[in-house]
Amino acid sequence: MEYGGLGILDLEKFSRALRLRWLWHSWKSLDRPWVGMEVPCEESDKAA
Repeated sequence: MEYGGLGILDLEKFSRALRLRWLWHSWKSLDRPWVGMEVPCEESDKAA
C-alpha cells in the first residue's frame, strides 16, 4: 500500500526480529539469568 496499512505488523518479520534478539542477547549479555538455556531460535536464524 502506498499510504501504509492499519498498523498491523508483518508478523513473520516481527517474530524473526524477536528471535534474532534472543541470539544477540545470548552473545552480548553473559550476566543474564538465561545464560546457558536453550535459545528459542530456528537454525535458519542462527545461520543468518
